[in-house]
Amino acid sequence: MKKFLPTAAAFLLALCCFNSSVSALPASTYPLSELVTYNGHSYAVVNYNTDWDTAKEYCEQMGGYLATVTSAEEEQAVSSLYIPGEFYYIGAYTDDHASWNWVTGETFDYSHWQPGEPNNWENANENVVVLNYFEGWNDCVKNADTKFVVEWNTTSVYPSTLKMLNGLFVNIKNGKTLQLNLEFPSGTIFTDVTWTTSNPSMATVDQHGVVTALKNGTVNITATALNGASATISVKITY
Repeated sequence: MKKFLPTAAAFLLALCCFNSSVSALPASTYPLSELVTYNGHSYAVVNYNTDWDTAKEYCEQMGGYLATVTSAEEEQAVSSLYIPGEFYYIGAYTDDHASWNWVTGETFDYSHWQPGEPNNWENANENVVVLNYFEGWNDCVKNADTKFVVEWNTTSVYPSTLKMLNGLFVNIKNGKTLQLNLEFPSGTIFTDVTWTTSNPSMATVDQHGVVTALKNGTVNITATALNGASATISVKITY
């Protein structure tokens, strides 16, 4: 990559050619942008700066992978997520600086390199790829500290609906507990929910959906997914 570049690209030069302190991703945190879909797949930007290997691992923990941009049409769809001036890891890498690969094993027959790229500038071992909104792709070192794009082979990343398997109404004796269970649409990636009770003095519910009856009456217990999809059950507590 050239040493003298426009302002945005100059920032990329600093990003890709010099080591930076890299932070581990926080556990159980999904700092995702909105989703876009294309050809049966879903994409999101993970708004957390980290190194390429950690980004790859994090995507896999989320049931996806670092995005593989294999056509101009796919790149156009995904680019709606990008913020001008920001840079994002994708799932391209090289072992020899001669041929490039995708993390999924797909054929690497599409690219959008900036002029003069890839060039492994100053032999810095730029063996992965970052891209941005307006300038195309650059080879980059693995330990640059930047955001990344995750891809899933599904459009059901979040549940479209939730179903309470216990039904709409249930009875429970005072002082007893009840396990509530949910059904998610097939292929759902994120099954995280938050459980809430309409009257915590009458019944509590823990993070696993276990209801504890405290006093007589009727209480609503609700499970809410990350995207707001929810299901509610009415629990009647008696002696």
